[in-house]
Amino acid sequence: MREAVENGHPAGHVLPCKVVPDDDDQQLRIAFDFDGVIVDDEAEQVYADGDLPLFHHHEKEKREKPLNSGPMFPLLKKISDLQKLEAAKPHGINDPPRSTMKCNTGCG
Repeated sequence: MREAVENGHPAGHVLPCKVVPDDDDQQLRIAFDFDGVIVDDEAEQVYADGDLPLFHHHEKEKREKPLNSGPMFPLLKKISDLQKLEAAKPHGINDPPRSTMKCNTGCG
């Protein structure tokens, strides 16, 4: 994974799961980090260069400006499109894929 990132490619890691397998559960679940993955790492860089108050100031100053896309944004967009297609089916064969994002710098 480090080698991919060092060469400018998005990368991921599959984490172990402690959920009991359920053969009837066919839903795909995907989690993404937010800063530097779904969106660019501008905010993460501000946090790394300063401190939490500086980061919060930066976030307030930029709150009306859309975030720039990160390397995995196109994949998230395609997953969203699949979710919409599956939701439009009268009797979809599977639950639509679910995605979630995590943020470590006070998102919310």
